[in-house]
Amino acid sequence: MINGILLHRVLQAITKVSDFDMVTVKLSQETLTITSSLLSVSMPMAGNERFEEFCLSCSQFKQVVKGLKTVTLGFYDDRSNLLVGDTTRTIGTVLIGGAVTVLPTINDYHEYLTISSKFRRSWSLATSTITPPVKYPEDDGLCTMLVEHDSTDVKLDSTDGYRLTVGVGFTDTIAEAEATKTLNIPYRSCLAVNELLKLNHKGTVFTSVCIQTVDGVDYMRIESGDITITAKGMIVNRFPRYEDAMPKGDPISTVSLSSSILQPLKQLWDNRSVLTHEKRGKLRKQDMRLSFNLSKTGSTIRITNRWDTEQEVSPVLDASCFLKFEVGENACFILDYTYVVIMLEGSKGDLTMEYKDRLKGLTFQDGQGNLTLIMPMIG
Repeated sequence: MINGILLHRVLQAITKVSDFDMVTVKLSQETLTITSSLLSVSMPMAGNERFEEFCLSCSQFKQVVKGLKTVTLGFYDDRSNLLVGDTTRTIGTVLIGGAVTVLPTINDYHEYLTISSKFRRSWSLATSTITPPVKYPEDDGLCTMLVEHDSTDVKLDSTDGYRLTVGVGFTDTIAEAEATKTLNIPYRSCLAVNELLKLNHKGTVFTSVCIQTVDGVDYMRIESGDITITAKGMIVNRFPRYEDAMPKGDPISTVSLSSSILQPLKQLWDNRSVLTHEKRGKLRKQDMRLSFNLSKTGSTIRITNRWDTEQEVSPVLDASCFLKFEVGENACFILDYTYVVIMLEGSKGDLTMEYKDRLKGLTFQDGQGNLTLIMPMIG
């Protein structure tokens, strides 16, 4: 028997990765493992008396188990179909074939330990920065998350040319790597892992991360709560020298954005449809303008568009100095970013925004140490 809700969530995540929708299912006495071409996920099961391995359609499997709290698996006598049911009856069947995909077992040679919620927060922020591969080739560095790891730390770096995120959050490290090493996780795998990390939302769960090269291919294993994820790395043509884009020097202004300010920003973004005119077309990213007016008498954050319609909020901002500045077509990225931050579980601390000059962009940093840079924004 298997937790049906957990199984359905895992299948939902895996369908984000599998191009051809076919996955390998491996059953043992205590574990069920589902493997696509780029990702493998294991979860606990009970009551299975023998080892089985076969191939099936991930989408079809997901539809059959949908809504089941407890899932039982069996086989037709001719071994051509998988029987899926609950504890009392058979719900449906899925056509099966021979096993096709196996990812290697990753040992504990390099291991990093972190609190699950912190790791999930860093991964979510980094994933939100990656542009879908519709815009760039699959092997372009802008379609991947760059994972950097050494003897003391792991960083999750991602950029799409407009935004840059450096995610951290590891609290205890028992790794043996000395020099800094890297691997690239494909965009679709990043999305799937992001969904899977949300499954552990209660209590303090520790996450273990192991990174290893097997037969010249990089793999990343993540153990979090009841699930184990193995993500296959990929070779990319390039990854930008993101360190060169980081603003240097003292900021002109530092603004603390508490949840009371982030919520109105989210409301502005959710209601941006009022800025469009039904006869003038759909509002595009390049039509947006975001202005900050910080003064001693009052502070205003305003969103406008090319038709001079606007929305604004007037929050009380804790700013190190008072100034007025406007950003251009990257305004929507700031709103996207603040939306992601306030939606993340455990996001209770303040967010710091630093402004340097028109050519340096805006830098956001949370209490955990994750840093996001919105690239130069010339209006």
